[in-house]
Amino acid sequence: MFSKLFARFSLLLFLIPPLTAPAQTTGACEAGEATADLDVANVRARLYDTGGFFRKDGGNVYNVPQTPEGEPVTPNAIFAAGIWLGGLTPTGELRMAAADYARWEFWPGPLDADGNPPADCAAFDRIFKVGDEDLRAFERDGTLSDDLRDWPWQWGAPVVDGDGIPDNYNLAGDDRPEVWGEQTLWWVMNDAGNAHRTTGTPPMGMEVQVRAFAANNVSFFPNWVSAVANATFYHFRLIYKGAEPLHDVWFGWWTDGDLGNGTADYVGTDTTLNMGFYYNADNLDEGSEGYGEAPPAIGFLLPQGPLVNDDGKDNDHDGDIDENDERLRFTRTLFYTGDSSLQGDPRSLTLDWYNYLRGFWSDGSPMCFGGKGYNPSGCERTTDFMYPGDPVAGAYWSEFDTDGNGTANPPSDRRFLMSSGPFSMDPGDVQNLVLAIVWARGKDHLDSINELRKAARFNVPALPNLMRLDVPPELPEENPDATGFYLMRANYPEPFSERTTIRYEIPRAEHVRLTVHDVLGREVAVLVDAEQAPDVYDVTFEAGALPAGVYLYRLVTRTVVITRRMVKVR
Repeated sequence: MFSKLFARFSLLLFLIPPLTAPAQTTGACEAGEATADLDVANVRARLYDTGGFFRKDGGNVYNVPQTPEGEPVTPNAIFAAGIWLGGLTPTGELRMAAADYARWEFWPGPLDADGNPPADCAAFDRIFKVGDEDLRAFERDGTLSDDLRDWPWQWGAPVVDGDGIPDNYNLAGDDRPEVWGEQTLWWVMNDAGNAHRTTGTPPMGMEVQVRAFAANNVSFFPNWVSAVANATFYHFRLIYKGAEPLHDVWFGWWTDGDLGNGTADYVGTDTTLNMGFYYNADNLDEGSEGYGEAPPAIGFLLPQGPLVNDDGKDNDHDGDIDENDERLRFTRTLFYTGDSSLQGDPRSLTLDWYNYLRGFWSDGSPMCFGGKGYNPSGCERTTDFMYPGDPVAGAYWSEFDTDGNGTANPPSDRRFLMSSGPFSMDPGDVQNLVLAIVWARGKDHLDSINELRKAARFNVPALPNLMRLDVPPELPEENPDATGFYLMRANYPEPFSERTTIRYEIPRAEHVRLTVHDVLGREVAVLVDAEQAPDVYDVTFEAGALPAGVYLYRLVTRTVVITRRMVKVR
């Protein structure tokens, strides 16, 4: 009861008019119209520069598995998604921006140094798409895509520096877009481009640079060739350009799942994996929009959350308090319905949006453990996560067992919000977050959850490869397959100027050949050509007098061929 009274008291504090804090300049921009598909792997994800994802103007596209244009479309795994951001000024005034179906509070373009939006956001209404194939075509014969030519480095798009001159983009000097995975989409948006007609608050002065990326496969694992191909990844660079500090800031990822046929959805939280997920309530996803028998599951992870230091908390739950580079996980998950109840859709121009981000219902009461998470008489036990019980085991508290007696919820359309906070941002602060969406299909609807968990455990360690980080990534603690696995990690450092190290692992004794090729496939170096015992190997590639550019390194055994990309700079 005390927690409920405290939550209501905190709500009242928000309703007391605070001393007015200076707001950012609000522009007169129109909503963005740009769209592009992330489609290099087994997923086709349609993206927009509005803060909303996968749906706009009546159509939704998150197809898994994707089908070529013109062929019958496979079911959509997500109906709509969006980002929510909110925090408080020093005087307690709420600043908030959110996006769901067609209520968007982000507009195209960067903010200036004072946090002001562009005079004309339409000039920035574009999503740029570059992949490895574009880079190879350019290296091979000079073929130049529009997005490769126009890569917006001056807006903040990341560049691999090949000419040794910072703050420029010179293709002739071997500068290249920084591609993560095998295909990267990049765009920039802000929350100050127009009035906030959804949340009803002044803008924060937040610039959001988004990099969406995907790959067919990082390396070859028996029974795991589709683990990365069935996932997409989203890097959010939050640049705060407001005039004064924000505290109690929350980042949220909102979804209306509709996993195939949306009327049969359930949701859950796996706190051990930092994942919220959708699954089907039974083993038949019916109708023209359904997956049929053995429907899949889809999960949302936050492998890199907000950076928080020196707050006296073990935010990443690893046993250490305030260690360097400590980051938040998802700290709340909340399921709500599509109606006008206190557990329903957040109402425009209310505190509902910020309450939901913090794990409170519309009336300010906390989530209760059990039932549907709400009790107007007060909670016997509060919770931060909805439905954390294991649905595969039929455990309490899951949608299969809402009361400890095996009472299941009726399946229906679901809205699910996963959020991370609180954290603080001072003017000029930057936060880099990474969200992963993972899809998996098993032998039945519950086995799909098992496969989803396996895929989640694979994709998070795979991120350093996809992001091509300049640190040697750790190998998995155990093999995901009893027969062992072949693994070739991203080279490090990447990009490199003189030398780089390639790490690989082989599970059995056999002949190994490791070679380096230019983008035309010509062999330029042989690093290994010998019988090797099962082990982890680090091999250094000395580039010598080779010119700057893109190269491929290839591991060949009797069992597998694995090829990866690396970049030599001057």
